[in-house]
Amino acid sequence: MADDLLDQYSRTRVQAPLTRTERFASRTRFGDMTASRLAQILQGQESGELAEWCDFVEYVLTTDSFIAGLAETRAKRVSQAPFRIIAGGGEPADQLAAELVNEVVRGIAGLPDLLETMLVNGIFAGVSFHETIWAFDSQRRTYYPAEIQFRHGHRFRFDEHWLPRLWDSGQRGGGLYGESLVPASWIVHQPATVGYPGTAGLMRKIAWKWLFLRWSSKFEIKYLDTLGTPLIYARVPAATADNVIEEVLAQLESLAGDHVGVIKEGGDIVVDATGANASTGALHDVYAKRAEAALARDILGSADAAAPGDNGSRAAVETRTAATMDPRMLADGRSLMETLRHSLFRWVVLLNEHKFGGVLPAIPVGTFEAKEIESAPDGAFAAQASSVVDVAKAVREGTLTEDGAVALIVASFGGIDEAAAKRIVAAPATAPTGSIALPTALPANEGTVVAADPLALACKLTALRTGTR
Repeated sequence: MADDLLDQYSRTRVQAPLTRTERFASRTRFGDMTASRLAQILQGQESGELAEWCDFVEYVLTTDSFIAGLAETRAKRVSQAPFRIIAGGGEPADQLAAELVNEVVRGIAGLPDLLETMLVNGIFAGVSFHETIWAFDSQRRTYYPAEIQFRHGHRFRFDEHWLPRLWDSGQRGGGLYGESLVPASWIVHQPATVGYPGTAGLMRKIAWKWLFLRWSSKFEIKYLDTLGTPLIYARVPAATADNVIEEVLAQLESLAGDHVGVIKEGGDIVVDATGANASTGALHDVYAKRAEAALARDILGSADAAAPGDNGSRAAVETRTAATMDPRMLADGRSLMETLRHSLFRWVVLLNEHKFGGVLPAIPVGTFEAKEIESAPDGAFAAQASSVVDVAKAVREGTLTEDGAVALIVASFGGIDEAAAKRIVAAPATAPTGSIALPTALPANEGTVVAADPLALACKLTALRTGTR
């Protein structure tokens, strides 16, 4: 199987290369964004068009420092957390598959940055595209992802079945929607949404808040420019020649870069200070703080991250963070790992099927690790658990009931049913030798089968294809 796929998935068969047209294309600017323009962009996204939508998301995240900081905070909580590759079952082939996936994933250049890019685009735009470039190591007889390249979302669109396709402004394929994506070559991260993919992306929730806050900032700058700077003027006789007035005006402009002017005698200057007396600047500050707090709640789940000093003690802030930000981090990590499992881990196993003695192993499972907690009530532990290992450990330590653990595992890991979850919870307290931590180096006996413990046996998932064990 793998030999037949070599030509199709080698580095010479890149489906979406970075062409010169793409590299030097002029991006649509949104500096003069209006309400009608934003509504048009959102309507285009609803119909499956990603060109203007993804450009708009990029513009906001690269020009608004406040939103960019919140996005970076949310993404880095996941991308910088260590994650584990857990064998999908207890058979020797399953353990070898976990070791192989662990090895090739550790070898991907710039992995934390890749994960962060997937997270940011997936969270805010609703979809992220990365193309995998496969290579073959002839000495070790191993297919591996030599590179994983980011592809901008404006190059894609959704077809009538809401499947993403490579479009490139109509230059791809002969149909209306462009080329279908080669499955083994693409990692398409799409977090869950309440509707079709056309309504996905956190940016839809905050787009109008961003626009109104932007307008408010413009109005405030205009107010300060009009009433917050001195007006320098010269009064000259009414019969003064125009060339003299122009000379006086030039001299005034050399003295000040703000408002200057020349007034003939008999004329009056009226400065309406009503706005200044009404404290317009203070009102803008009030609105800006309220809008920024709303953006922080939408993105992180809590406004405390933006202004912790305004919201109580450090302990209270940490408590609210555990109840709001941590669940988002765990959900983001779980969603990303499911994408990697089906779009990367799966193909590492399939392309290297020859290394497992003709037996297709279960696909390994990846989980992000969260910080350990010393004591937590049953209801609060759901915000901290990051893997089946953590859940089983909590049951053994008495911080989580068995029924609660089973429900949590079934809800968090789609490939584990209730029966398997009960076996995990009931597994004896042994070291989780069936799991491999990243980015820790492999032991000296790299390539050997790791002995399976009861927990790893309990985690066995359904094989990918029918007809296998």
